[in-house]
Amino acid sequence: KMPEGATSDVIERVEQGPNGTTRGYIVSSEKWATFRHLPAYHPVVINMLSFASTYHGVTEPKEGLVPALVKDKFTSRYCSDPVVFTNYTIVHEGSYLITNMEVHTSQGICCKEIATAKKLSGKIFQAKRTEMKQKNPKISDAKFPFAKPALLGLPQTEMTYFSDFVSTNPFVVDALISPERGLTKHPYITGSGDHINSFMQLNLYRQFGSSICYKMSLFSPSATLTIVALQEVRYLHYVEFSSVFQIEYIKHHVRSRKEFPCFEKAEVGLPCNEWASDKFVCVEAKILQFGKLCSTATFWIGQTDGKVRQANL
Repeated sequence: KMPEGATSDVIERVEQGPNGTTRGYIVSSEKWATFRHLPAYHPVVINMLSFASTYHGVTEPKEGLVPALVKDKFTSRYCSDPVVFTNYTIVHEGSYLITNMEVHTSQGICCKEIATAKKLSGKIFQAKRTEMKQKNPKISDAKFPFAKPALLGLPQTEMTYFSDFVSTNPFVVDALISPERGLTKHPYITGSGDHINSFMQLNLYRQFGSSICYKMSLFSPSATLTIVALQEVRYLHYVEFSSVFQIEYIKHHVRSRKEFPCFEKAEVGLPCNEWASDKFVCVEAKILQFGKLCSTATFWIGQTDGKVRQANL
């Protein structure tokens, strides 16, 4: 299903181009709480816009097809303004959709992104998901030891979804997201409620990466951190609500800001030098549930200038 607010008044124009391409643009809508709470470079904003764009690449609505994101990467630049509009082009390659997207603010282009989604049958999807969800053990939020944000190096206003580190060699946390904490009570994340979607997973990777940097003292304890570039994330298996899963650290390395070019010349998936950071930390991590590998991500953590809506990051 489409996220709440992603209706025809958000999609301003969609048109079919040559060779099976789809082009369109999205105008920021006050109905979508994310655009009111977060800066344009936030990974959740980028991912939600990507989903809305990709959804309109499914050109066979009578067949009930839905897109499932399988791979994503983006590069962003620091920008203090919210999203104004997004333009995108979608190329159809068999059962896959390749979306190239640019996010614009009043200061210009803030993000460039490339996402790959697979077209699935809505009926088959629903039948399989119903069977899968019935098999999974669930626990309540009250029984899970959520860590305090300060313990993880996160702002006090953050809603956390994982425990303190259950291992530091390597770094591992247990995590839990219920529909109530993940959707109903969350100030800006939305979704169908079927599973822990890509918006939530990217937000988890952002929190986890920031916590790794905090535990390793790679930035000042008071630094406001975010994902400045997503080198690649691969979604391999659905992550279920109200069932414990793990986020595991794989490795990291640090590079100087001087090693990267300006935004216009930056390769999608790598940082640009237009951030307050004097360095960037590349973190590799993965999410597992019931012993299955659900997603892997390689992303770059950097420091914002600390002035932009820090309480809502």
